[in-house]
Amino acid sequence: MYGLYRGLDIRFCKSTDEWLGKLRDEKDIPVLSDAIYHGIDVILSGDKDFLEARLQKPLVYSPAMMLEYLQLR
Repeated sequence: MYGLYRGLDIRFCKSTDEWLGKLRDEKDIPVLSDAIYHGIDVILSGDKDFLEARLQKPLVYSPAMMLEYLQLR
């Protein structure tokens, strides 16, 4: 389980000052904005506001959902 993340393409990127997308909790919008701006495919979060937003891109997975996805591959 420890090495599960090693196959993921994880990158650090600069933040944008633009507000892109909408979420119920405005404090989460900078994270969503950066993900949209940089074309991120998946946000890994247990945050209820992200999980209930039903975003098309980026997809939002809880840690449990991501683990299930990776085990099916």
